[in-house]
Amino acid sequence: FISLTRLKTLHIRSNYLTTIKLTGMIKLDSIDLSLNLIPSIEAIKCDNRSSITDFNLNSNVIRNIFKSALNLSCYNKLEIMKISNTFIRYIEEKSFESLSSLRILHLDSIPDLKKLRKHAFYGLINLAEIKFRSTNQYIEIIQPDAFFGAEKLEILDLSHQKLTFLLNYTFNGLYNLQTLYLKFNKISFIHRHAFYGLSQLKELVLSYNQIYAFLANHFDSLTSLRILVLDALYRHS
Repeated sequence: FISLTRLKTLHIRSNYLTTIKLTGMIKLDSIDLSLNLIPSIEAIKCDNRSSITDFNLNSNVIRNIFKSALNLSCYNKLEIMKISNTFIRYIEEKSFESLSSLRILHLDSIPDLKKLRKHAFYGLINLAEIKFRSTNQYIEIIQPDAFFGAEKLEILDLSHQKLTFLLNYTFNGLYNLQTLYLKFNKISFIHRHAFYGLSQLKELVLSYNQIYAFLANHFDSLTSLRILVLDALYRHS
């Protein structure tokens, strides 16, 4: 592809692609490599003179996301990134730190992703949408400050996962979050400061969990809350 210096959009879907070099594609803006056998983001050699804004890696065999893989100038202006239906087990701390322009991130249908680690989404200061929800994804643990840095996120849907508890400062840093869905999990215990920092939250849905009691000050930091839904607690299993 080295001679395709004016190419802006590249789709190579539904092949057996394992690696690709994009050298010379300095105008490349949108790339769709879904439904291939790409094992890692490092297997894609982009041209650092390009400015990719839309990147689709859905349905590949990616297993890890490392900070070094995305810390390249060709990804600095990335706005949309889709890595759904992959085999990701591990997201390194601050992996997305260099993607300050990212607005949409899809991480749904990843059955091996069990834990969201501290600072997993650090640096995503313009993130408006992050997608987790699916029928075959079961996040079990969210470490404190996992979402710290994603300060513009307004809606977070963590329904239909396998969360059993919420640690202190789980949602710390989500200062503009408006809506939080946690229904259809297995939450039985919420730590005292789990909702710390959610001063703009207007809707909280905790239905279909296994919560037996709330502490007196569980909701003290939710000063803007208008809608609280607690249907069918303790009966869901």
